[in-house]
Amino acid sequence: MELATGKEPVRWLKRPLPVVLAALWAGLVLGRFQPWALPAWSAWAFWAAAAGATLAWLVLLRRNTRPRLVLPLTVFVLTGLALIWPFEKPLSQLPSGHLIHLAGQKVVIEAMVAAQPQKREWGTYLTVRARSVLTMDRDRAERPASGRVRLLLGSRGEPWPKLGYGSLIRFQARLSPIRDFANRPPGGYLFSYRRYLADRAVHLRASISNPAALMVLGRPGGWALWRLVEGWRARARDLIERAVPQPSAGLLGAILLGDRNGLDKDLREAFQKTGTAHLLVVSGLHLTMVALLAGLLFRFLLTRSVRLCLGTNVILLARLLALGPVLGYALLSGLSIPTWRAFVLVATAWAALALWRRMDGPSALALAGLIITLLWPPALFDTGFQLSFIAVAVLMSLGGALEKRLRFDPAGRGRLSPWRRTALRGFNYLAGLAVSSILMAVFLAPILALSFGRVPLLGTALNMVLIPLYTLLAVPLGLAGLFLSLIHPALGTWPLSLAAQTALAGANLVAGASQWDWVSLRIMGLTLTEAVLMYAVLGGGVLAASGRTSRRGLILVAAGLLALIGDGAWWHHRNHDARMVVEILDVGQGTSLLMRLPGRETWLMDGGFRSSGGFDVGRSAVAPALWSRKTDRVDTVVLSHPHPDHCGGLPFLVEEFNPRRFVHPGHRDGSLMYSELLKKIEMSGIPRLSLAALHRGLDLGPVSIRALWPPPDFEGKTPRPKWYGNLNETSLVLKITHGRVRFLFTADIESRAEEALCRLHDQGTVDLSAEILYLPHHGSSTSSGPDFLERVGPELALASCGPGPGKWPHPEVLARLEQAGVEVLATNTWGGLTVSSSGTGYEVRTGLSRSR
Repeated sequence: MELATGKEPVRWLKRPLPVVLAALWAGLVLGRFQPWALPAWSAWAFWAAAAGATLAWLVLLRRNTRPRLVLPLTVFVLTGLALIWPFEKPLSQLPSGHLIHLAGQKVVIEAMVAAQPQKREWGTYLTVRARSVLTMDRDRAERPASGRVRLLLGSRGEPWPKLGYGSLIRFQARLSPIRDFANRPPGGYLFSYRRYLADRAVHLRASISNPAALMVLGRPGGWALWRLVEGWRARARDLIERAVPQPSAGLLGAILLGDRNGLDKDLREAFQKTGTAHLLVVSGLHLTMVALLAGLLFRFLLTRSVRLCLGTNVILLARLLALGPVLGYALLSGLSIPTWRAFVLVATAWAALALWRRMDGPSALALAGLIITLLWPPALFDTGFQLSFIAVAVLMSLGGALEKRLRFDPAGRGRLSPWRRTALRGFNYLAGLAVSSILMAVFLAPILALSFGRVPLLGTALNMVLIPLYTLLAVPLGLAGLFLSLIHPALGTWPLSLAAQTALAGANLVAGASQWDWVSLRIMGLTLTEAVLMYAVLGGGVLAASGRTSRRGLILVAAGLLALIGDGAWWHHRNHDARMVVEILDVGQGTSLLMRLPGRETWLMDGGFRSSGGFDVGRSAVAPALWSRKTDRVDTVVLSHPHPDHCGGLPFLVEEFNPRRFVHPGHRDGSLMYSELLKKIEMSGIPRLSLAALHRGLDLGPVSIRALWPPPDFEGKTPRPKWYGNLNETSLVLKITHGRVRFLFTADIESRAEEALCRLHDQGTVDLSAEILYLPHHGSSTSSGPDFLERVGPELALASCGPGPGKWPHPEVLARLEQAGVEVLATNTWGGLTVSSSGTGYEVRTGLSRSR
């Protein structure tokens, strides 16, 4: 049916679903990135506006006017705004009973485990939904509560009770709001952990290190049906673990059930690095394979009955019945977010194929996108959904056409022997797989580079081997083994063992390939604008190759390439200008400073902490911040002193960024992390710049760098003051001068070192005066004495502090600085802090537009 306005028909009405989906997504994007603060009644206003637009459309429906075609799209734009607003509203607008209003307090919570536990090297994460809360105030009254908490059970060797979906627990902990490491790059992109959890209705975190602080209640909670499903999953995991030894059991659990808790960490990273991690989740490949096998099985069984063949469309019935096993497998895999998205995509395509002989690919895909977005509006901003949707769209629009050009038709080649016919079919399958892998590698590269900073180069070749190996052998054998094990455990042992061996063979291939340096390409700091421009170039290339719109495609390609060239010129100018940029990175309670000198030489001072359980701020915060600034190499790494909150993240950073020299005061004692760092420096052959040379000073163009403390002979000094044994007091103090702008970096020195520096300043040995002061020891009360501040005379004081404004910097220090008229900025309030010096003045930029 075609509706017209005036004389020409409206083309998009021939296929309205993609246009409707685009309108809905436009509303979601507008709602997520809107720059204004919306009041609490905004959602109702959007719904009312959508209802009004719907009524207006119904009134104009019988009139041949253009507004009747625009209003339906307006309805969906407003619907998108209304759907996304609950995920974007300020936390202060959450209900009064929500736990967010108790953030910062120590409380006793009764909650239900709402999702499968997730195991990490440093502990186990639980997502719990609150039922009631008991505060530690005078009333100590228990009241109903709502909200979800990300609860960490620390790994210190003590056994924790076995928990799963529906377990009711009571625990005591201090609630903290979810926060990001706020190191916002100029124009760059950084993954937001806070937003990722907020899209899943999780706004708070807590941790427990002692199992005695957690009590499991006797009665279960949650949905009885879902507890039954989780029971099936637990039984399936037990069957796999009994039939297959580790590490094969963990690998098979990930492939069959999407449960990566038992998967080896190094193997998981190898799959991610090689671009084959999609095989470790129950995705569309798994569900499509189940649908095909189930459809063939039902078709075979139904065709055994002559009556059914004569009176029923057996093919249609078989395809519809196949949706049952697909749903059952999706439930068995836990129906995680990637799985239920894949189920909607597969079920929509399969149902369309069953009901209509010729499926309209774009409409079916748009329908699946509408269903997914309506069920979970933030899906549009989820990287997994973006990858899946683009992959399916590309395969539908380009894969089929290219595959037909490469396909050999056995029917048109005369009478062939069975072997030749099989060979041709095998060639067609491999040709289709190759085309699909190449197209996905090209069109998914911008999102992979934007989200993960890497583009796999061997992913196409590996997928050519692993996809048939896993989807045609490992998964069918594993599912058959699980089904037979339900009848009797002994029956499923050999299929599960064979499936594990097949999966392990593929994993060994992946592990070996991940050791090659060129297995993936590091793309530093791809911005959202650059990713959009890349897709503009790719889209223009598709239009240019189509023939009918080749001119528009060439124009789009040219415009996109010119914009990318301009973007590259801007970044080159920014990274090679005459300014000096100093950034105090937000790393929590620790320190990491990045200095970019004129001419793009970079210095990294300290690398943040690494917990005893394995959480590495250098890997999780500092490295992403460097990559987002298009920094792939650090010229000089500086360690101020060997405390874990300063040196913990440096081993990974030294390995990843391959510095040309290393600077540290020369402490002989320190933590195990310090020993690990020195060993890695020695093995890499990185030369060390001596403390004596740094005391003499370095002239790096318009910038001079000089060490003021500790003395070059502080380790061998005799007699040696006892307070030299305090690593904080012998921290490295650097003064950096850029024209008339002076920076003083004081690491963690305390009162004794400050007194010694003041004496050296009065003697004329050192000059402490500086416009910008990095507050000693995170702004603690043991530092920043009045005499020291008087000799420095700063205009601006910067501090790297842990979460919770009000505790750091110490109120006494803040009072001294306020009395001296010094402006204070701390990372726990303003996120990462950036000071840009022109040599005659400086500008300050914060990672957050306002305080936390």
